Amino acid sequence: MNYAARFLIGDAPRQRTGAVFLAVAALGIFVSGCNKSQATAAMSVPEVEVATVEQRDVPVYSEWVATLDGYVNAQIRPQVSGYIVRQNYTEGSLVRKGQVLFEIDPRPFTAALDRAKGDLAQTQAQLGKSTLDVERDTRLQKPGPSPRAN
Repeated sequence: MNYAARFLIGDAPRQRTGAVFLAVAALGIFVSGCNKSQATAAMSVPEVEVATVEQRDVPVYSEWVATLDGYVNAQIRPQVSGYIVRQNYTEGSLVRKGQVLFEIDPRPFTAALDRAKGDLAQTQAQLGKSTLDVERDTRLQKPGPSPRAN
């Protein structure tokens, strides 16, 4: 037996499997094609809405993602520390030198000022009392001979 005969004999089962596959595929297509007329008849007509046309301006918006570097970049450093209660600028807006950018909660500073004013008033009262004591002691002292002169 030559090589060509062996090749044809060995491929016979493969050819039969391919033929069976083609027959099953054709039968499936034929059966599915028969149901298309029934499926088409079952579909309803879609409802269409009608609107009147009007001419008007429509705003055009565009958004981009980017990182911007300002013309002049400033280092923002606080002179005092505290909780921020308000930001007086919008991100990316132009600001001027000396413009207030943030407002810090004033309550801790007001409390410290009130305490300092209270300490000052207490010290001034103590000074007034000491002044009165010196004046009284000066009047009570009698000028006379010194006790050691004897």
